[in-house]
Amino acid sequence: PLIDPDEQKAVELASAAISDFAPIYHEAWLSGMRSKFGLVTEEEGDRALISDFLDGLERLSIDFTLAFRHLSDTQTKSGLDPFHNLVRHDALMMEWLNTYRARTARESSTPESRTERMLRVNPIYIPRNHQVEAALSAAVDHRDLEPFNRLHTILAHPFAEVPGLQAFAEPAGPSDKVFQTFCGT
Repeated sequence: PLIDPDEQKAVELASAAISDFAPIYHEAWLSGMRSKFGLVTEEEGDRALISDFLDGLERLSIDFTLAFRHLSDTQTKSGLDPFHNLVRHDALMMEWLNTYRARTARESSTPESRTERMLRVNPIYIPRNHQVEAALSAAVDHRDLEPFNRLHTILAHPFAEVPGLQAFAEPAGPSDKVFQTFCGT
């Protein structure tokens, strides 16, 4: 009844809206991913380039946030080492990087401006579960709000890399408590 008083017509309208959603979502996703990769122009092979990158990260169990942040640094030769080290010089990822660099070479922007754009959309700090859990545990178990306040201060500026805060950029280690959380927790 919220869509149309006629149930049959309501189902038809809802079905049409749902079927229209997938292409809209995929275009929005691709546009957002192009931003993360520093791409301004659109090329037919972009979806495959992006999928190959994500597949490589999954295959190697590499943290997506760090991978995108280090990918930002690859726009100049001096920034290649962090990305190479993160992907452990994996041959497939090195091949992918060559394809990506060929793709970015077709962009009209400079490597420096591409890096700046990428750093504005690829955060270095995110609320990682093990850090949130540590802050919550300190507050609940010890009435210590300092870890929470520190995490809050860092996360207020997720794109600004600060020397000495590397631990807040890293994924959980084997000894860290990690709980599966959901939006709203």
